[in-house]
Amino acid sequence: MQSEIKENPSSCITIEIVNVVASCNLGRTIHLVEFSASDGISSHCGSYDRTVFVGLVLRYPAIAPITATLFSNGKFILTGGKDETQIKNAAEVVANLVNAFEASRNEIL
Repeated sequence: MQSEIKENPSSCITIEIVNVVASCNLGRTIHLVEFSASDGISSHCGSYDRTVFVGLVLRYPAIAPITATLFSNGKFILTGGKDETQIKNAAEVVANLVNAFEASRNEIL
């Protein structure tokens, strides 16, 4: 997506949006150790090592090229989107993944 800003008719700046970043909040705790080991998230699309970084980095195929970084407090960051629609769709996919995991986790408990 490109747009032009014309403040002075003799000059023009071209801006290209290359990366949209969004902050999201599920409003509840995410059990990252269990989530990273769950069936929906495997080692090829999610990485979590709390000794290295406190967040789970998720490169889930359904939201590519967006990367989600989830934190145990229920917040997550989405990076790599090209527009708002792409980010909103990715946020919905991530929320659905976490909700499905929590539902299956609660059935076991």
